[in-house]
Amino acid sequence: MIRERTRAHPFTALLLALLSFGACGKDDTPPVAPPEPPPPASAAPSWDMLATGENFKAVCSFDDGSAFVVGDGGTVMRFDGAAWHGMRTPTSSILRGVWGSSSTDVFAVGDRGTILHFDGDSWTRQESRVDRDLWGVWGTAPDDVYAVGRSGMTLRYDGSRWNRTDLGTGGGLLGVAGSSGGAVFAVGGPARVHRFLRP
Repeated sequence: MIRERTRAHPFTALLLALLSFGACGKDDTPPVAPPEPPPPASAAPSWDMLATGENFKAVCSFDDGSAFVVGDGGTVMRFDGAAWHGMRTPTSSILRGVWGSSSTDVFAVGDRGTILHFDGDSWTRQESRVDRDLWGVWGTAPDDVYAVGRSGMTLRYDGSRWNRTDLGTGGGLLGVAGSSGGAVFAVGGPARVHRFLRP
C-alpha cells in the first residue's frame, strides 16, 4: 500500500525556520548609544544695567568687588557686590573724578575745588584752597594722590594736606594717571600730555 505524504503548510515551515534561527543565531552587535546632546552655547559677554539716576561722571572699582560712581549734585553711589546704595556727601557740587587706594580710602573731586574723602564710614570735605574745577584724580597710596583740572590746575596730597604743583599752562587737564614709583602723566587740551617726576 502506498502512503500519501503529508505536505507541511507553508506557514508552519516559515515558523520553524524562524525558531531555528532564534535558537542558533546570536546578535553580537553592541547596542548603539544615542548621540550626546551638543554642549550649551556659552553666553556672549554683555553689559548689564546696574544703576540709574543722576548723570554719573566717573567710576572706580576694587578687588573686593565694590565700586564707586560720582556725578551731578554731589552724588556718590557705592556698589557692595550685589546692589548700589546712595551715600551722603557734604557737597552739592558736581563730582567729576574718583579714585581710591582701597574701598575704605577713596577720593572724589569736582567743581569749585571740591575734594571729598571716604574713610570707610563717611565722606568728609578736604581743604583744597583753590576754587577752580577739578576734573580728575589718581594716586599710588593714601599719602600720594594727584588732582587736575581747569586752567592747568594740579594738586598733590601728601597724607595731611593738598599742595599746588601747577604746570604753568592755561590748558585744562582732564585726566591723570601713572605708576607706583614712576612718573605721573596728566592730559588735556589743546593736545597736551604732561609728565610729573616725583622727587
